Amino acid sequence: MKSEAVIFIAGISIGALSAQIKYDKIDDFGNYQADWATVEMDHKFGFIDKKGNVVVEPLFDSIGLFGDLKADWAVVTIKDKIGFIDSDGKIVQSSEL
Repeated sequence: MKSEAVIFIAGISIGALSAQIKYDKIDDFGNYQADWATVEMDHKFGFIDKKGNVVVEPLFDSIGLFGDLKADWAVVTIKDKIGFIDSDGKIVQSSEL
């Protein structure tokens, strides 16, 4: 049991470490979705999962919290355009994002 936990933690650490090489900043996991962390690259924001896989490409100037305006949606912006992504990271409504 302990060895499985160590392997799991090591896997998360390796995924996060490899992700850090690509991104300027990685926030804590769970601030938005349970297994997602916000990443920043060249002043654009997106999300990765705990394995370091891209969930949402870092394309957005800002990303709001899920559920602030509508359940399971987060506000995103690119320049002066506003839209929403869903809990799967897909753009669901936009003003031409």
